[in-house]
Amino acid sequence: MASSERIIRVYQELADHHDRRKEAPLRDRFLVLAADAALCAGRADEAERLRARLLQLNPHHLLKPYASLAEAAKSPDVQSYIAGLRRTYLPESAEHLLESLKAGRPAEAPVPAKAAPEVPRPAPASTAGAPKVYRLQGAEPGKAAPPPAPPAKAAPPGVPVAVARDAAAAPARRPRPLDGPPAPRPEPPALRWPAAGRTEAAPGAWVSTALFLLTLAAALGLAFYIFARPFLPF
Repeated sequence: MASSERIIRVYQELADHHDRRKEAPLRDRFLVLAADAALCAGRADEAERLRARLLQLNPHHLLKPYASLAEAAKSPDVQSYIAGLRRTYLPESAEHLLESLKAGRPAEAPVPAKAAPEVPRPAPASTAGAPKVYRLQGAEPGKAAPPPAPPAKAAPPGVPVAVARDAAAAPARRPRPLDGPPAPRPEPPALRWPAAGRTEAAPGAWVSTALFLLTLAAALGLAFYIFARPFLPF
């Protein structure tokens, strides 16, 4: 395993290389890794020097609000950020990357840390004790089976089983009408209209007529008396 001093130097050289190529994001990552390696090795002064260089190049970095790298390492956000960089750029991968850059070969992608082994999933429960489902022959899959036929009624005592079964299976017959001509329908009574221009007098109509004539005569006599009274002698 590489020593802490060598790891710090590898990360610093990678940061210098990407700084010359104007690749600021990669430069900042390797400066953070170098400062973190120095802090883990107990070299706090060097870690603060690397942090100061990082903030001078990138004043808006994640480490800006903190007074020191040790204080920033207590923040959950900074811890998760540095842990992700550690998994992505392992010391061995960083050394191979630096050697490739020095030799002029294209830089290989860093190999992240191996993921945790996949936990085997439990096997599905055995279906040995489950009831089996049988499908009728000729039935299409996906369709429900037809409902079972209702149980046959027991035959009354003294009647053969075959006769009772045939009687139950035979549909009910409608009663047929008796042979013969259909009964005539009653015709509605004919309406009688009175002859045009002829009216029938109701009984007692002459009494009303006589009263009307008497009333008319009395009214005429009274009117004649009223108009003729001034001309009559006393």
